[in-house]
Amino acid sequence: MFKIKKELIGSLLLLLISLSISLLMGELLIRWLAPQQLQRGYVIPDADLGHILGPNQVYYDELAPKYFTYHVRTNSNGLRMDDEVDLSVDKKRIIMLGDSFTFGWGVEIGKSFAQIIKENMEKQYHNIQLLNAGIGAYSTGHVLKYLRRFHKKLDIDGVIYFMNSNDLQDNMKTSIDYQVVSFDKTESGLITLKDKKVYSQVKRFVVTKVPLYVWLNKNSHLFVFIKRILKGSSRNADPVVKVSENTLSPENERMVHAVAMAHLDRLSEYCKENSLPLLVIWIPDQRELFAGNIPFYERFKGKVVKRASETNYSYYDPTKELKAMVSGEEVSDIYFPEGHYNEKGYYYYSLAVEESIRDFIDQYYGI
Repeated sequence: MFKIKKELIGSLLLLLISLSISLLMGELLIRWLAPQQLQRGYVIPDADLGHILGPNQVYYDELAPKYFTYHVRTNSNGLRMDDEVDLSVDKKRIIMLGDSFTFGWGVEIGKSFAQIIKENMEKQYHNIQLLNAGIGAYSTGHVLKYLRRFHKKLDIDGVIYFMNSNDLQDNMKTSIDYQVVSFDKTESGLITLKDKKVYSQVKRFVVTKVPLYVWLNKNSHLFVFIKRILKGSSRNADPVVKVSENTLSPENERMVHAVAMAHLDRLSEYCKENSLPLLVIWIPDQRELFAGNIPFYERFKGKVVKRASETNYSYYDPTKELKAMVSGEEVSDIYFPEGHYNEKGYYYYSLAVEESIRDFIDQYYGI
């Protein structure tokens, strides 16, 4: 009996060693032949938002070296800032919300437009602290959910939402792994929005309760590759309505605009109910800067101007100023090839919007 047990244990150990070697070889092979897009190490899965930034992170992002490598640091509240949130009673805390452009994707923190604006404003207004709460891939629905979560915790006094042109598309995404607010159209044509959790119940449990799963997503190319293969054609599809100036029908344009406006209405209503001044600033599509006006966006921005005047929030479109600044430049002079601003692009954008932010601060908080 002892001999049988010894042989069984030996066989299991041999199997375990063989499996480990196979997995290691598979990992190295995938890293060499088909490297995958891993989840950034500073990201934490979240059932309501999909993901948030982890607190006190120090991370060197080298997952896209042909475009950029850069450092990401977060403070104890998970904001991409070197300083902590100042909760002093004499400080007015203005939160800057948005997606990866606001976060400062691809550049060191001091080169992001949010940090440039933050430093310039805080030098001039000693009673102000700007908080960079930009997070990659966030839509307008994500932004409002994030604001609700941190409004009281950080004692927020005002809101600046940098609305990226691609937020119109992101608001239309219906993937269960992304969508945080569902939308529907009533018989009368009104758009209704409803908060929802991200992921299926099983995946929600795994990504929030199983640390090994999260670790593998951040470190194993083989694991991510296998997940992609298993998803196959069953992967949740995004909606038929895809934002493209050349293919969008009038009916679909109205739908995309209506959903985006409904999101802005919810954001402005929340700010109004909580006495939070709101400034919405447009981040233009690069085609708006280098290919002339895009009617799809121009018609949407016209609706925002009208609604802002009706509901008493501030709106600023820096496209005209940016176009003048980049006159004579090539797209590659201010954008990385993958689509984000490079250092020069972030700097130009900070120059284009700084006066509007100064006016906003003077109106509500200036001394």
